Amino acid sequence: GQDIHDSVIQPYIGLQFGLAAITQKLQSGNGDVKDEVKDLLEMTEGEVKELRQYVGDLRRGESTSPAFLPAVRHFAAKFSDATGLQIEINSSEDLPIYDRLAAELFQIIEEGLSNIRRHSNSSFARIAITRERSDLVLQLRNHRRKDLNPISFVPRSIADRAAALGGKTDVFTDGNNETVVSVRIPL
Repeated sequence: GQDIHDSVIQPYIGLQFGLAAITQKLQSGNGDVKDEVKDLLEMTEGEVKELRQYVGDLRRGESTSPAFLPAVRHFAAKFSDATGLQIEINSSEDLPIYDRLAAELFQIIEEGLSNIRRHSNSSFARIAITRERSDLVLQLRNHRRKDLNPISFVPRSIADRAAALGGKTDVFTDGNNETVVSVRIPL
């Protein structure tokens, strides 16, 4: 259920944002939306292709991410293009990430970036994936307005995924006034 929510529904949310922007442009009297419609059509065609691949992989029982970091970089670039959110990725190339872990981490990253886009006014996000002793640590960071109250939530779908892998999720504000969603999973 979480995979379907994150892989199938999230692209439609991006499409919804794009259509809302076109609608606003048209309502303001600017009818020049040809480029935006073309971009949304290309995005939709790409998402349909990925959805077909996802369904095919489900039928074969395969992971949806054959190469984890290249897949994350590709997704982040597409997400950035679609939303304007600038994304930095910091990770070692030689992390011991097996298929199920790669698929779950990918979904956590998708959900985390979507949350940053929907629930913050940040224009920047940072993804860090490291190994600390026998744990894999994934951190999603974004700038935080200084006038906000301390964080009092943990994103449920991310926490559920981490818990299913024997891990835990913490959310905090660091010394640079960034919101940090930290996922720690034992290897």
